[in-house]
Amino acid sequence: MNLSDKEILGRSQGRRPRATYRLQFNEGFTLRHALGRLDYLYELGISHVYASPLLAAVPHSPHGYDICDFHRLNPELGTEEDLETLANRLHELGMGILLDIVPNHMGIGSSRNSWWWDVLARGRNSRFADYFDIDWEGANPQCRGKVLMPVLADRYHRVLGKGDIRLCYEGGEFMIRYMNHLFPVSHESHQALWDSAENPGFQVAESPAFGAERVNGMLRRSFGAQLRDASILEVGDTRAAWARKVVERINGDVELLSALLDWQFYRLTYWHHGDVHLNYRRFFSISSLAGLRTEREEVFRQTHALPLRWLRQGWLDGFRVDHPDGLRSPTQYLARLRCEAPHAWIVVEKILAEHETLPSTWKVDGTTGYDFLNQAGRLFVDSKAENRLDQFYRDFTGETVGFAALVRRSKRSILNQSLGAETRRLSGLLEQIAAGQWRWCDFTREEIEDALVEMLASFPVYRAYRSDIRESSKYGESGDYVFGYVRQAGAAARLSRPDIDVGLFDFLERLLLSRLDDPRAEEFAARFQQVASSTMAKGVEDTAFYSFNRLVCLNEVGGNPGEFGTSPSQFHSFCRQLGGRFPNSLLATSTHDTKRGEDTRMRIATLSVNPRVWERFVRRISRHNERHRSSVFPDRNVEYLYYQSLAGAWPVSVDRMAAYMEKAAREASIHTHWKSPCQGYESALRNFVERTLADGEFVREFELFITPVARAALVNSLSLLLLKLTAPGVPDFYQGTELWYYRLVDPDNRQPVDFAVLERALERVGRVPGKELWEDPDDGLVKMWLIRTVLRLRQDEPETLGGEASYAPIPISGGYASHAVAYIRNDRAVTVAPRLIGPGHGWREEFVELPDAHWKHLLTGEEFPGGKVRLDRLFREFPVALLWKLEKHE
Repeated sequence: MNLSDKEILGRSQGRRPRATYRLQFNEGFTLRHALGRLDYLYELGISHVYASPLLAAVPHSPHGYDICDFHRLNPELGTEEDLETLANRLHELGMGILLDIVPNHMGIGSSRNSWWWDVLARGRNSRFADYFDIDWEGANPQCRGKVLMPVLADRYHRVLGKGDIRLCYEGGEFMIRYMNHLFPVSHESHQALWDSAENPGFQVAESPAFGAERVNGMLRRSFGAQLRDASILEVGDTRAAWARKVVERINGDVELLSALLDWQFYRLTYWHHGDVHLNYRRFFSISSLAGLRTEREEVFRQTHALPLRWLRQGWLDGFRVDHPDGLRSPTQYLARLRCEAPHAWIVVEKILAEHETLPSTWKVDGTTGYDFLNQAGRLFVDSKAENRLDQFYRDFTGETVGFAALVRRSKRSILNQSLGAETRRLSGLLEQIAAGQWRWCDFTREEIEDALVEMLASFPVYRAYRSDIRESSKYGESGDYVFGYVRQAGAAARLSRPDIDVGLFDFLERLLLSRLDDPRAEEFAARFQQVASSTMAKGVEDTAFYSFNRLVCLNEVGGNPGEFGTSPSQFHSFCRQLGGRFPNSLLATSTHDTKRGEDTRMRIATLSVNPRVWERFVRRISRHNERHRSSVFPDRNVEYLYYQSLAGAWPVSVDRMAAYMEKAAREASIHTHWKSPCQGYESALRNFVERTLADGEFVREFELFITPVARAALVNSLSLLLLKLTAPGVPDFYQGTELWYYRLVDPDNRQPVDFAVLERALERVGRVPGKELWEDPDDGLVKMWLIRTVLRLRQDEPETLGGEASYAPIPISGGYASHAVAYIRNDRAVTVAPRLIGPGHGWREEFVELPDAHWKHLLTGEEFPGGKVRLDRLFREFPVALLWKLEKHE
């Protein structure tokens, strides 16, 4: 039964977001598993389960982002009855659900995707052909009217010659099988296969898409003569028996099988060819995730019907929108979603550049929190160490390229390689437009592509936003377009490539700014922005972040490693803006996509507090470890990444570290690559990891160094946590991070969580004071205690610590004044958080200026008068402080 808008609004207001807890659903953690953990989450202080995608995904999907059926719940996770039971129990506890939805793409790696199957079977005649972003008339003549499927492990002729591609008959249908991949046989050729056996006088219908007389002739000769032979078909043969003999005959004739494959609406090809020749838009460079045309109302309706029904039934409270930058028009999409879900809590996975804000036209409640993650995280990096660490990084590794230059180089490489298909499609469109313009008609395809690549490589943000007024007017949206980013990209491109005719950059700017009278300009601008977002993600986060290793805690999603630290004043400015515009935005510190766990980053950030000590230590252990190197491998840049990663994750197993280092080296794409791994380099790298971690002297040296760093980093970790708990917004917790979380990138951070351990920990936390837990902090219970304590306060005092409560900085004075940050919420709750705490740090005569009142330290029970309070006294029993204004009668 659907609820009215008034009922939905009433229920959602009763479940105002206070804190979210991300649960990763898969066949190992189902809806019923989640039901059994709700009491734990309630006791922890969580208000909303933040659920990974729940719709039917590719079988055994570990994450759910490869949805293959938008019309049903993933059966591996449970039933709709299970979801209803979960929602009802959450509502009994005053809690709710924020659901992750995926509007940009669809998993096509399984025959269970009926939409994609129909496209492969019927081509452009499929009713779903326009659901996907397919270029049916691409530059490759072999793929016109077909979909390129880059699934083969080797070149087509070798795979076909070995018999690895076969016609099969399964479930009453003819299909093509390659290893574990199944593909449909087109309607015309399917009918021909039956007619060849049942009707000696059959005529194969001409295919309007391909019209291959050679194919028809071969099929007529083979089926009409050979399959009618008595040795092949016998009186009384069943339909299935005939089908098996058809299969046997075709599989026994490679020419005939190839002819049959030529007749299909898809072309099987070597997987290496996908990056250059693919003719459908995908999610980044993942060919098994095909881009959807969600801008079409029918596609939106089909892909969102089930989550919107769940919302109207009162099971959901809101949506987390995955990768909106991949959509043709995010503004139009979000306007449509808000129109369909006027009272839902909607946050978007939007990566913002340093000085970028969400577009004013987006009707959302905020982001998933990467902006907070980076602003808050940089507070704990000492900006005074930048020059020394920069010089040491250059001296030790020999790397001299700055981050900005490295980003442009990485983006160019991505555009020419893993995003080559997207680049070719865009440059082809650009060439067509230029051909009709007298100013630019004589530029060659190569010149045009060079200019396009440089413009994309110079683009400073994921994308600029422009909505087509005609598309979005019905939703009350006119959209906005950030002209400055286009001009900035054009200026940077001209500087970096003076060899390219400036007229081409003028041409690109005019197109992107709608100053060219051509009906295809709108199409180009939209596709340019889609490619720009993929270029930024792949070129920066998945390449440059693994190549620029100056201080890798800064190499985080949405971050800028070129920005070394954030000042308290910058942080205050960010928080005031967030509270003013998006008070219900998420505040993240770890997610399923972060490069490192929050406490891993805090350890590495702490290295910046005493850079000389770190430098001497690295030089010493590097000399010691020369014995474990294989010739010149691993290179110094990767070796330096290794030592920082050890510092962040220590203690760590050989297998975890070796797997991480292999992934990092492949992502960097310098000595080895995902597409063509260098076995020699990877073997040397793994040997280095294994030998160093088996070296007793090295292990002892590392433990002696990291022990005081790790202890100091715990203070920074608790400070970061307190900021998340008390800043404007909704604190978000990734599963398992309520204890110390020293994980590395996926798949290390997507391991199953032992909730039984967490539940036992919470039981103890409820019995022991926080200051006692701080005396022995290694088990992480003090972190859980702080979460539980402050979330309960947020529950009891939503007006004071909620997103809309006022925010004002509080001054700190004294010699180490810059080593703490303080602010007051709603004139009643004061947060005082240390920063830049290193081994041996001691407070001297630093003071926080409390407003005139009487204050209670909620984490220790102590009371303080207003005015100047010494930080050494404030932090005497607990390393962070949360002060509450007492009324006179208290």
